[in-house]
Amino acid sequence: MAEKKIKIKKSTNNAHRPEWLITVNTNKRDTGSVWDDFQSAIDNIFSDSSLVGDFLIFEQGSWDDVVTTDIQFPEIEEAPSTHYVHCHFRFFVEHRARIKISNSAINKAFQDQLGYPVYVNHNLKKNFQKKTEDYAIKSRK
Repeated sequence: MAEKKIKIKKSTNNAHRPEWLITVNTNKRDTGSVWDDFQSAIDNIFSDSSLVGDFLIFEQGSWDDVVTTDIQFPEIEEAPSTHYVHCHFRFFVEHRARIKISNSAINKAFQDQLGYPVYVNHNLKKNFQKKTEDYAIKSRK
């Protein structure tokens, strides 16, 4: 009997590691408790992995296709011109799926903690380290 050969197709979908810079802006000036409330919201959100998991939308694939995730913990700052309290954080996801960031999930997590909506924006960075350093020092120039 002839041996049956099974053709094995190697996956060409290697793991990707996109890096996002996510901005969360309270659109409020620090008039006493805004800074502390915002810090408390950040602590609560980033200590709950299920909330952070909601930040991703799977267009193809699932959590089974995620290799690792990493968040550079946000630091709060005040905008130089508007004085609005906000934060930036870096979000890395190594995956073999098609994913995107859910601004609405991030907004909902912060709104549930703060009691008011926030502005959320994200940017996918290619030369992440260099662009982030340039962005971080823009107000110091």
